[in-house]
Amino acid sequence: MKENLVQYNNGNLFIKIYPIEVGNYKNKINLDRYIRKILEDVYTPKGKWVNGIQQGGVFNTEHKLDNGPNKDNGRSLLNKLNTHYTAQSLLVNWINEEIINGNIRGFTQIDFYLSSWNNEIQKLFKILDIYKTVIFDNNSEILPKLLKAIKSTSDIGDTAEKITVKKLMDKGITDIKQSKFGDKDDMLKGIDIRFSYKNHRNQTIQTKSYPKMEETDDHYIFYIKNIKPYKVDYFTFYNKYKGFYMFSNSDTIEYGKGQIKIPKNLKRDI
Repeated sequence: MKENLVQYNNGNLFIKIYPIEVGNYKNKINLDRYIRKILEDVYTPKGKWVNGIQQGGVFNTEHKLDNGPNKDNGRSLLNKLNTHYTAQSLLVNWINEEIINGNIRGFTQIDFYLSSWNNEIQKLFKILDIYKTVIFDNNSEILPKLLKAIKSTSDIGDTAEKITVKKLMDKGITDIKQSKFGDKDDMLKGIDIRFSYKNHRNQTIQTKSYPKMEETDDHYIFYIKNIKPYKVDYFTFYNKYKGFYMFSNSDTIEYGKGQIKIPKNLKRDI
């Protein structure tokens, strides 16, 4: 009789483990770096890896779901895998299925529910190292699922950013700079847009799309996966059917599991 399959939904594995059980971001950073190393190992021999912390990474994978040569200068969506919790959970789910089905041998399932983070993350590293060429082959079963998950959130995020830029321009603000995929502002600082107007120079914005929002007497509550504090001047939130909101950043903003709670007095009109 097969053992029960261990699965994770909506990125809950990585969202929950990093800040709550680990208590700091050391293991998150290690996982980010290890996934980047795996990608480098796979794509360097294919001539599709470019060195560099900010603009380096995987380029021109030629996979039909990837950005392709005409978008982001051929920069692959896979460069977002190291910080994309939902895609990471899909990858772990696939690995566990392959273990159950006997296609990955010599390992028990990755089970963060029953075992320690360090034991399971080291197991994940070993499996990724052994099966990296299988996972990231253009004909693999799991690669299109990873790309699709990353692409779906990337497209929505791009729309939120474009709406924010349009709102700024509608107010006569023209000194606007959008971060490029993979640069320091994008990857390390969470800055999507920089802008200047009048005496306010080099203002920064983090843009987010949101599927659900609730309003109380004193707060707006936006329900967003993977939300965390950013050292930016403003947040903007966009939903095609529910509207656009802009807020100043503040220590009074509260972060919870999959939500951000913002006092109404921080709302701004561009």
